[in-house]
Amino acid sequence: MKECSDIRGLLDAFVDNEMSSTEAAAVQRHVESCSSCSAHVESLLRLKATLSELPRPKASGRLREHLVQRLRGEKRPLPVALGGRWGLVVAGVAAAMLVVAVSWWAGSYRADQRMYASMVANHQRPISPDAATDMMTSDRQSLWRWLNQRTSFIVPSSLLARSEMALAGGRVLSMDGEKVASIQYRMDEKRVSLFAMESHAPMPASARKSTFKGQPLFIDTYQGYNVLMWREGDLLICAVSALAHSGLMKMLFEGQPEGPLKV
Repeated sequence: MKECSDIRGLLDAFVDNEMSSTEAAAVQRHVESCSSCSAHVESLLRLKATLSELPRPKASGRLREHLVQRLRGEKRPLPVALGGRWGLVVAGVAAAMLVVAVSWWAGSYRADQRMYASMVANHQRPISPDAATDMMTSDRQSLWRWLNQRTSFIVPSSLLARSEMALAGGRVLSMDGEKVASIQYRMDEKRVSLFAMESHAPMPASARKSTFKGQPLFIDTYQGYNVLMWREGDLLICAVSALAHSGLMKMLFEGQPEGPLKV
């Protein structure tokens, strides 16, 4: 077991998901048993979540023009027999396509990391009876109505129909300026958080395709927490928990749901 002085130097990489699964698991075990390091991780996650909600800066037209001029001034000869003006055209097109591809990938990756960081930070924060954004209740009907009154979409009632887990309450949060509904359960002393949001963005590139009981899923891991993602109409649904992916799948798609909710 590493000492706190050793772990503290790893927490930034841990929060930024820049560790191997083995290293992250070792740090996670220490954090779970150390209140000081756990508090430090929570502060880092809160900072990431706060930063994720800031408006994204846009490059000015002058900056874009400057970058294009720099690219045009750094053309290199192609290793094929294309000379003269056509060679320069092909080189310029290739450079521009590379810039667009790298910019798109970098922007997509940052958005995925912001979403994961925000979900994990909210998952780690228990529902509070004193927070205006929270509703602490075990009454699924009341929580469903409360969430629907605060979002621009209807939260799928199936997310509140899990009889195998104890309902702790819900929260409305913001990710990149969009309202997100969050529902928290407890299962075997572990928390399970469900998130519903409007999104047409592609699934995170790091996520792996899977299926369970015919349900298409995407699975991923972030900072020692397991993530399940699937779509219901125009909504992206995410589940975050320390439970294994297989356990989450069984809880969400195999258990006996409770009766329907009333609008």
